[in-house]
Amino acid sequence: MVCCGYNEDRVRKIITEGLAACRGGFPHIHLKDVETLESDFTRMKRWTTLVRRIIDDVWS
Repeated sequence: MVCCGYNEDRVRKIITEGLAACRGGFPHIHLKDVETLESDFTRMKRWTTLVRRIIDDVWS
């Protein structure tokens, strides 16, 4: 996701694949690349909501 802009489909794919690989572990997920926000800080809340939803879908 590094410097690729904000693309929810891409976020969903990368996080889903990562969670599948970490099943049974304790992954740490954070948005390190703030350039992804492209100066739209509402995207941080949307990203957080999306990632939480993905975690629920993959691990429930």
